[in-house]
Amino acid sequence: MIENINIDTVKNWFGNRGVFFNPQSKLKYKVVNIDGSRWIFIHDSEDEFDEVELYCMEMSCECHNLWNRKGFSWSKRNLINLVKEEIKYEH
Repeated sequence: MIENINIDTVKNWFGNRGVFFNPQSKLKYKVVNIDGSRWIFIHDSEDEFDEVELYCMEMSCECHNLWNRKGFSWSKRNLINLVKEEIKYEH
């Protein structure tokens, strides 16, 4: 359920939607695939609010949810649960 994608793919996905990152940004991200729907959690070290953002990669570049980076768990279990909650909320 966790997909491995490279940083260039992530930057291209956002860039193709008009979102560009500062060249000094350190990006941390993970992609979760649930039933063919891909969701990306991403943290940009240059983000003034220091948040982890969630985007559905099947839709436009719209943040669906966000969490404070401090204390955020990047564990597979947590990411999958957060996506499942988001899918439930969307329907």
